[in-house]
Amino acid sequence: MRGAVVLVLLLLPALAPAQPTRVMVIGDSMSEEYAHELPFSAPDSNPLNPNTRNWIESLDALRSADLDFGSDGAYPDLRGLGFKYNWGVPGATAEFWAEVLGSSLLDDPQYLTSKFNLLNSLDDIDVVVLFVGGNDVSSDYGNLYNNAPSPGEEDAYLAHIRFIIETLRDERSDVPIVLVNVPDVGATPDIQEDHPDPVRRLDATAHIADLNTRLASAVMDDPHLVVVDLFALTTLILDPAPLTIGPVTMIKSYDRENRPNFLFCKEKFHPASGASALIGNTIVGGINAVLGTTIAPLTDTEIAARILELKPYLDWIATFPGADADLIADPDRDGLPNIGEFALDTHPLSPDAPAIAPGVPASLTYSPNPMASDTVEVIAEESTNLQSWSPVPFFRLTSNSDASLSAELPDGIRAFARLGFPLAP
Repeated sequence: MRGAVVLVLLLLPALAPAQPTRVMVIGDSMSEEYAHELPFSAPDSNPLNPNTRNWIESLDALRSADLDFGSDGAYPDLRGLGFKYNWGVPGATAEFWAEVLGSSLLDDPQYLTSKFNLLNSLDDIDVVVLFVGGNDVSSDYGNLYNNAPSPGEEDAYLAHIRFIIETLRDERSDVPIVLVNVPDVGATPDIQEDHPDPVRRLDATAHIADLNTRLASAVMDDPHLVVVDLFALTTLILDPAPLTIGPVTMIKSYDRENRPNFLFCKEKFHPASGASALIGNTIVGGINAVLGTTIAPLTDTEIAARILELKPYLDWIATFPGADADLIADPDRDGLPNIGEFALDTHPLSPDAPAIAPGVPASLTYSPNPMASDTVEVIAEESTNLQSWSPVPFFRLTSNSDASLSAELPDGIRAFARLGFPLAP
């Protein structure tokens, strides 16, 4: 028919969604899932319930659409429990991984199954993250601290790293590799307690920096390898300037309850959730560089809300336009930091802190916010000298009919009271 218009509909298959980048990790306890690293990953008050995450767990929680560490399961080799592509082994060093990958029927045959399984899966992944070094320098830190590194130690570490990379290349010549350089373990409370002289720790820092310079030089001609700078992150921890993640000023120490605003886990060495998230961002940058991907790093807001689990606080402070969101800010200058205002559900922009009521005995009455109890604790403390503080004993705490609490000061002596607001474990 003249003038007829024929419409032809072409049914095209839907485009498949982009697949996440498959990531193999070869590392130590900083990469082993903290879910399987009891007791240090759990608070003293609940030692069987891990409450902190490492960098892999953080990225898996928030970037699973972009990064795939493999299915979570049990494996009859060095992996044990955890993600399929995660070969994080507690205590591992570069020498250990060189032994595993160099194993044979005559040398270290106990590692043959792990060697076969690891190398056999290289064709199934998109990138390898090689993350060892912390244990290597920890074992020699005393000598570095004394400005007398063990002869040949650096050369041995570099030789082991080269062997690991060459073995991976022999199996798959073009496998992309993100090499994490050596952290300054002198940033950890554990090392600092055992090596208290900050000047001598600077000597150790200089030796670790030299090792990293040599490491970068040793691999600079590899077109399929990128070095990421974990050493720089530990330098930020050592810097006296505050380290903040969104509204949280992080405490550069450890806490026996693994509270989220501390950078280290309770055993004083492993990075806690906040620091681990920053490590994850460093590694994401390396993955993007070696693969040309554009995976977004974790934002400060994501880390604060979902890794440090402060979303209830962030939602609350957002209801006060113009308020500084920093947890320890005190915009109304009433002596209560913002996290305290949240804990008591008071106004961060209007002075309304609870005050000590005179009497015999004097008392401090306050009303905890039930919506904040999973995020922050309220602890009444007392002192006789404004230097040493301790919790008000339970027998001088009274629950009132309006759901408030009253902390009575000791009678007959001069005493002071205050409220503390530690983040909940």
